[in-house]
Amino acid sequence: MTACSDSGTEPKPANPTATALRITPQAPSLRLGGKATLDVEFVDAAGRPVTTSDAVSWSSSAPDVVSVDAAGVVTARAIGAATVEARSGSLKGSADVTVLPPAPLTGSNTPVSATIDTAGGTITAVASDGTRYTLRVPRLALRAATQITLTPLASIEQFPTAAGATAAVLFEPDGLMFTVPAELTIVTQDGFSSGSVGFSQSGSEFLLEPAQVSADTARLLIGHFSSAGTTAPTAEEVAALMPGSGSAESAARHGVTQELNRASQAGEHPDPSVIAQHLKDWFDNGVMPGLEAAEAGPRDAEDAVGEWLRWLTNVQLWADGYLEAEIAQGHVAAAAALRAAIDRLNQQCLAQNDPSRADEILHLAALAALIGADEVDPSLDLDAIYADLCVHVAIEATLPDPFVQGGTLTVRAGLAVGDHPARYDTPLDITLSSATADLSRTSGTTDASGELTAEVELRDGY
Repeated sequence: MTACSDSGTEPKPANPTATALRITPQAPSLRLGGKATLDVEFVDAAGRPVTTSDAVSWSSSAPDVVSVDAAGVVTARAIGAATVEARSGSLKGSADVTVLPPAPLTGSNTPVSATIDTAGGTITAVASDGTRYTLRVPRLALRAATQITLTPLASIEQFPTAAGATAAVLFEPDGLMFTVPAELTIVTQDGFSSGSVGFSQSGSEFLLEPAQVSADTARLLIGHFSSAGTTAPTAEEVAALMPGSGSAESAARHGVTQELNRASQAGEHPDPSVIAQHLKDWFDNGVMPGLEAAEAGPRDAEDAVGEWLRWLTNVQLWADGYLEAEIAQGHVAAAAALRAAIDRLNQQCLAQNDPSRADEILHLAALAALIGADEVDPSLDLDAIYADLCVHVAIEATLPDPFVQGGTLTVRAGLAVGDHPARYDTPLDITLSSATADLSRTSGTTDASGELTAEVELRDGY
């Protein structure tokens, strides 16, 4: 006998059980600012699709690098990588998303190098298409003499705007920081289009930057290396490139750029009140906390004052006449941070018998004078700093006894920390002068034993 079902048809197999989520594509790469939609499906143990109406939630391991919304749309916000995960109950699946950095191409352009020290200086490079890049480094922007190289870029691959980099230059050494912001001026023969703004890239950070743009000239501030230039993003691209969870400074600079881009495309003047609000947020959440931390000790004073100077320069450029109370408050806080740092260095100098701290103290004193902090706190006046300096020069001079014409004057000079004995192993520049004798030399540097010599000829009557 053959058994038959009542309906006369074979029974349908049960719907397979989902054991995992599968995301496609599995390892997408995006350029900065780009978007992609990740598809998700339920699969069984054999990898076969399973139909279900269960809800799926999305998350990113690094939302500041790659963000994801409820529909699985990912946005590349910073250079780097993140794992995007989909979950439904106990089931999960993931995809590794990579955000590619812009790739600079130099083409036939020639690098130009120059050494710039604490006095500041200017370096200019000209691209093969005639675009001129001039970097002006102000006084005390650098702590020491540094070789700086500018290389105009022919193009930048994987650039995050459709317009691409309309002008770009590579700076070296990579990562170099300026205490006082430098200024890059770009002059192009082709001119700049409406909505043009600046950009900067250093390591994994890419930012749109405020820029003063006219028909053929763009100027932007440079706080650190390694590349910068101009682009003409759409409003949508500017919004997509908003830093995910960067610093207060990055967020404010992006906000200012967004207003400049909007106004330029609309043929309007930027709204200084909008810009001032972005800069106030930076002051409240970045500048003042940084200066307070520098006064207390955890943050480097020069670094904190450098951020305040970048903020102040942006206020002067884009919101002149606004934020007067914040400017005054920042001035006082910057002076307090420098005063506290100098006091700590003096204490370390004395405790460790380390005369090298004096160089750091005098550098901070010069920075205080540059920003007018000595007007806020008279104890930061250079004469007052010298009076309290942990190091003093120990100097002695001897002549042969009895003296004869042409005899040798021996000057011995060294550095003494507090009550510690003088050390003569540091070369010192010495200036010699006499009202009664002619000297074979009037200046020189002490040798390894701290000595400098000169032959002496007494003048008539002495």
